Amino acid sequence: METKAQSVPAGSSSETKSQIIDADIHPRMNALSQLHPYMDEHWRKRRGVKPISGAKDHNTARNVFTNPKRWYYHPHGAERPDAIPPDGGRPGSDLTTLQKDHLDAYGITHGILIAGDLFGLGGLPDADMAAALASANNDWILNEWCAKEPRLKLAMMVGPRDASLAAKEIERIGGHPSVVQVQIPEMDELLGNRRFNPIYEAAESFGLPVAMHGAGESAGVNTPMSPVGIPSYYIEVHTGVPVIAQAHVISLIAEGVFERFPKLKFIFQEMGYAWMPSLMWRFDQEWRSLRAEVPWLKRSPGEYMLEHVRFTSQPIAEPPTAKQHLQLLEMMHADKTLMFASDYPHWDFDNPRHVFREAPEELRRRIFYENAEEIYQFG
Repeated sequence: METKAQSVPAGSSSETKSQIIDADIHPRMNALSQLHPYMDEHWRKRRGVKPISGAKDHNTARNVFTNPKRWYYHPHGAERPDAIPPDGGRPGSDLTTLQKDHLDAYGITHGILIAGDLFGLGGLPDADMAAALASANNDWILNEWCAKEPRLKLAMMVGPRDASLAAKEIERIGGHPSVVQVQIPEMDELLGNRRFNPIYEAAESFGLPVAMHGAGESAGVNTPMSPVGIPSYYIEVHTGVPVIAQAHVISLIAEGVFERFPKLKFIFQEMGYAWMPSLMWRFDQEWRSLRAEVPWLKRSPGEYMLEHVRFTSQPIAEPPTAKQHLQLLEMMHADKTLMFASDYPHWDFDNPRHVFREAPEELRRRIFYENAEEIYQFG
């Protein structure tokens, strides 16, 4: 998506071909039945209970399981029509289309696959069901996507309501060569809560970063997670997504997660990045007068953020001028903290040929490749 900040010519740097790691690609299912080969009979039955009454009885829909969905949706839809496979199906549901139209077209070196159908998993109150769904989806992506295309890597999904089950899933496949990240879906509980420690311990032991992607707010039993009250419109929810990420960052640092797990990295995807400098400054300011409340913090909050927290670029910030965007990138230390993401196959996809054109070549190289390579260690 081209913006005022992005459209400023950047001379030869905009034409330079460089390696690209795309930190946010969403594979989609055409039907939940695609997970059936990866689930045992018990869970297949739980997911698709056949109605006991007639086919014309509209109430029978209540007997069929659906993944939790959020209350708010983009009024024009979120998918790119040009990502629909030639033979039909949902955008993002076909590997060949993804290879041709995205990986090959833009020279993507590696792409991180984040399950596009499980964003609401954190709002599912049945922790065992959530674990079964996460496991089946992980196996589906590993077998149907990563095994057939070595450029693709999995952000393995875990259910957040039972940390012990999540840790078991990490132990099951965390050492798989195509698994590069642990993905926690949104839920209305702060990530610094010590009950999540088994997830962080398991992730750190496998050298995997942990990530959260915006989109699960209000799904299932989750609240909308806005600061005050319940919004009326999608535009309110989508504009306010960065507030959720800020609350989690504060919680992770204040609760001492990075002191307990000093090698852990945490990534926030599609939740903005322009807010990072102001939060860092305010957090440091508050810590100087309130540090006695959190004596386990051996460094300033800003230092923890710079070392342990990372952000993906989509949706790219759109200040009025390219100069202001460069100033923002400098203030947030984007050469360490920011990783490129396209958000394929969504309509607000960021084209790697058109974003960060105002940035110097060294910074572009860090954002497009090196920052992610250091986190994921593809080797």
